[in-house]
Amino acid sequence: MASEVLPVVDLRVLAQSDLDALAAASLHAVAPRSCPDADPLPPLKIDRAVFNESAGSRKQTFSRLRFAAAASSSLPTSPSSITPSAGNNPENHLVAYHLRRLFARENPSCPPSTPPPPETLALSSPDPDRETTNSKGVSVDLVRLAGLVDPYGVELRRQTAGLMSEAELMDFINCLEGQWVSQRRRRKFVDAAFFGDHLPTGWKLQLGLKRKGRHAWVHCIRYVRL
Repeated sequence: MASEVLPVVDLRVLAQSDLDALAAASLHAVAPRSCPDADPLPPLKIDRAVFNESAGSRKQTFSRLRFAAAASSSLPTSPSSITPSAGNNPENHLVAYHLRRLFARENPSCPPSTPPPPETLALSSPDPDRETTNSKGVSVDLVRLAGLVDPYGVELRRQTAGLMSEAELMDFINCLEGQWVSQRRRRKFVDAAFFGDHLPTGWKLQLGLKRKGRHAWVHCIRYVRL
């Protein structure tokens, strides 16, 4: 079976009257003879706002730019797509604020702004419990100190040499600068630096009498950090 060849119509060579004749011959057109009450077919017109006609080739080209502008204007604008005005934008207020500060700084007629007062940083006081230097500024070897039995015994015996009675020994303790442990005034806290530099600065010796038979002497009971 031979293939059917459809007729091809070149619209570039058609005039306005030819377009009117084609529209009247269309199946969708209403003929005045079959329907006397029907309105006559309006003449077709080329909208120059949509179609651009080239003067050289008489070829009609579609204007997408104009159609896009017309379509965008016909679409309804949703409330969510409305952008806030420039005056209500907080970023614009921030930019304007910094610009005013910049120009005010460069303008010699404007008084200079007063700089904020300097902040004084409070230095934390050193922890006395972590002090490891003695009265001479030498670091104390705490490990070696823990292995000593009575580091202040030799100096206490040297300073109390010749004192035989308990009254004389108590007078010696009473003359030392320090703080009594209780109102009985039998034991006293004395600065350890008076008798040596074995302990770090600030440590105290709790001194009292120790007896064995008829013999008594000044004894360091314990070390304290007050």
